[in-house]
Amino acid sequence: MKVSRRDFLRGLGAGALGGALASSPLTSALAGPAFVKGLSHRTQKVVVVQFGGATRFSELFGDPSYRYTPFLRELVKRGMMYRELWNRGLTHHVAGTSNILTGNWIMLEDFSYKPPPAPTIFEAFRRQKDAPKTSTWLIPQGANFAPINRSSSPDYGDRFAAANVWGDLAANPVLREVLYELEKQPEQDVRKLVEAQLNRYVKEVNRDPRTRRLYQERVDRAVEMVESLDPELRRFLLSLDRSKVRQAAGRDRANVALAIEAMQKFAPEILHVNLAAPDVAHQGYWSLYVRAIRDTDENLRLIWEAIQNLPQYQGKTTLLVLPECGRNLDWVANGFQHHSLGDEGTRHCGMLIVGPETRPGVVIEREVQHIDVAPTIAHLLGIELPTAKGKVLAEYL
Repeated sequence: MKVSRRDFLRGLGAGALGGALASSPLTSALAGPAFVKGLSHRTQKVVVVQFGGATRFSELFGDPSYRYTPFLRELVKRGMMYRELWNRGLTHHVAGTSNILTGNWIMLEDFSYKPPPAPTIFEAFRRQKDAPKTSTWLIPQGANFAPINRSSSPDYGDRFAAANVWGDLAANPVLREVLYELEKQPEQDVRKLVEAQLNRYVKEVNRDPRTRRLYQERVDRAVEMVESLDPELRRFLLSLDRSKVRQAAGRDRANVALAIEAMQKFAPEILHVNLAAPDVAHQGYWSLYVRAIRDTDENLRLIWEAIQNLPQYQGKTTLLVLPECGRNLDWVANGFQHHSLGDEGTRHCGMLIVGPETRPGVVIEREVQHIDVAPTIAHLLGIELPTAKGKVLAEYL
């Protein structure tokens, strides 16, 4: 079904008057990349804040009082909410995040330390725009997320990877000392430097075979991390106030501090910030889980304020807020404590979009999916993501 620009705008107006855009032949026809070809947007930058650590819909967008997320309650008034955004793939952290970044259902375990097979939005942007590494940033939960800043696709991969740092990395004393030594003498052997620094903290590693194996794995990962950092990122990490990062209120606040530093120094066009605090729910304490959601809401506020206050972002940035998956419903297994069983609680996510193209207060009730996010970002930024299986979210554009 072909839709003219006039019919497209008329359809949007009719949906807005109704307070929400429901599924219809018009929106179905518009739900793919073809309808938007040639249209321009005011969005120049995209920031994704992921309520990582798995946050249930019932504690996030599904709570009309927003009792745990008072800032999100105010932000919802400015944006467009997709209430029926679902994760139809693995309800794991790395896989869910990879779905969002690639537009494909990715089968990766949380500690596989592997990149996704399908190209990410980072790689597509850098390749098509001939953009530097610092134009795209992934600030993940930790080292097990580091490989998803690029794909294993032979046409993309490391040469188009996103800049990739996180709080624990920035505050790591071993890494900083290694980077400091390399800054003075770049030709030094990285492995020897890592082992020399680790040996200051880990004693008698040769006595226990298991401890020795774990030590070698730690060395291998540290070497890989250091070698993945180009000189500009090494200098960026060394320029940070380590005491400030370490004193930040948890890993997420350190990630927020890194994100804002990156926004100020590099103004990336794509910034993905993964906040992991709600994963404390695995400990089984409801009070810790909801406190973590409140903390994440506060971190979202800090990122929003940076978007509003930095000239490079103000008035030309689209913000997306969503989780990579939910958590089990209360009557499934151990309830909110876990999220890998694939029930409705783990799959129903929801998403908020706020930006220059937003019509405030609109709620979309039709089902959309994680794999629709990357194609939508691609279209907003004027690039293509032909490998994505998802569709552009027509109502927002």
